Amino acid sequence: MGFYCSVIIPVRCPKCGTLEERECQTKDLNSFFLMDVWRTGDNILADFPKELQCIAACSQTSCGKLESFNGKPYVQGWHFTVVVKLDNGVITGDHEAIDDGP
Repeated sequence: MGFYCSVIIPVRCPKCGTLEERECQTKDLNSFFLMDVWRTGDNILADFPKELQCIAACSQTSCGKLESFNGKPYVQGWHFTVVVKLDNGVITGDHEAIDDGP
């Protein structure tokens, strides 16, 4: 995905329903920050938009695809969109997880 920033919040997978703390990657902040990590309650900027468009993944076997690397199995995560809500530049923890794939 290249350079991105991360917002780490609990997100429920829209496919399997598993609630986990997930890394939600966004490029919406790249003009201001590079490779920063943000969490609920962090103040990004007061004049920022009301939401961030992000990508997250679920690595549950029911969502992901079983792959093998050097003979060792792992689950390739299933990716979905997360819209992270901001209130005056502060990450609220509110979000919308969107099932935008098969």
